[in-house]
Amino acid sequence: MLLATELLLRTALPIGALLAAGGTLSYLITSADLPLRDALLARVDRDLGFYWLHLLDTTNSSPVLAGLLVRVYQSISPVAQLAVLWPVLNRRGERLAEFIAVLSLSTVGLCVGMWLVPAAGAFAYYRPEPQLFGNFSALGEMWSFSHAFSMLRDGSLSVIDLSSLQGVVSFPSFHTMLGVMTIYALRDTRWIMIPVLLVNGAMIVSTMPVGGHHLTDVLAGAGLTLGAILLVRR
Repeated sequence: MLLATELLLRTALPIGALLAAGGTLSYLITSADLPLRDALLARVDRDLGFYWLHLLDTTNSSPVLAGLLVRVYQSISPVAQLAVLWPVLNRRGERLAEFIAVLSLSTVGLCVGMWLVPAAGAFAYYRPEPQLFGNFSALGEMWSFSHAFSMLRDGSLSVIDLSSLQGVVSFPSFHTMLGVMTIYALRDTRWIMIPVLLVNGAMIVSTMPVGGHHLTDVLAGAGLTLGAILLVRR
């Protein structure tokens, strides 16, 4: 029990510090009010044969599907907690160290990515008609960070409250990054990993209609985290 408690504290403290630092840096980058590159991201999506408005309309057409996507989008926090608690309970200190390393590299990549390619997200770029997202908005989940994002860019939010940081990153998708790394962290336990793979797979899809991400955001997030995993493995 003492070993598990020690592992939990030694994991929670650096992760908490990392997320606070990364969140603060993301606020500072957003407040720089750099020119947005959503037109570029949308063009890349179209070149790949992906049309965000079509996906939004298709998923919104079914209240059941919209509700499911909202729920899996919200699952990111409990799944991430599971990815930490399961190695703690099994005394897998090396697996926790690996997770922290992957998260650290991914966070650095995220901050560099959002600095190089500032974006407001597909929802803000396309400004869809209300009938295209009514089933999502009825559940209170559409581009949930828009308020803080807009206030940071226009200067009306000038004080960073570490106790209430919100995600303000569109490119790359942090939901996708965390989804990939939690699947990887739980890879040794098949009966846990397979359900997490299914939930996270659906969650990654939900980042586009629910989180308002371009497909390019998702691909960049997955690519950065896979690159971080390869670096840590080496």
